[in-house]
Amino acid sequence: MTAAEILRARAEEQTQILVSRNPARIDLLERLNTLIDEYNTGGLQVERLFEELKAFVHSLDAEEQRHVREGLTEEELTIFDILTRPQPKLTKAQVTQVKKIARKLLTKLKRDKFILDWRLRENAKADVREAIREQLDLLPEVYDRKLWDEKVERTYQFVFENFSGPA
Repeated sequence: MTAAEILRARAEEQTQILVSRNPARIDLLERLNTLIDEYNTGGLQVERLFEELKAFVHSLDAEEQRHVREGLTEEELTIFDILTRPQPKLTKAQVTQVKKIARKLLTKLKRDKFILDWRLRENAKADVREAIREQLDLLPEVYDRKLWDEKVERTYQFVFENFSGPA
């Protein structure tokens, strides 16, 4: 196994882990696949692939620590990313506001809404969705109705898929 193959395997594994924790990181997987496709079609020599993979793995390491730099937990960062990626463009004040909303939403859900087997009960699912809607109502004006609806749905999907019951 060559150094490039080892690095590629590490990059693939680390990317899968990061994307599984935060689906908003799907762009990382796309970047990696583009690199590999470029190599497979002859667009990159093995030496260049190795250098590109080293830089990519370095960016993965930085991404893994981004929640610390942002002052959020990994779960809060995921909600923040859902709310901010790929759009809208936000001012610094709006970014701070969205971080606060992500924190408050997760706290409220964990404290009040994640009852035992909540995903199996229609009224509990409705309560979770309503709590998400209430918190996301506090998003800045830059979120138009269509974007807001999309963010509510994506947030609910993340919560439904990743939180099974009381913390």
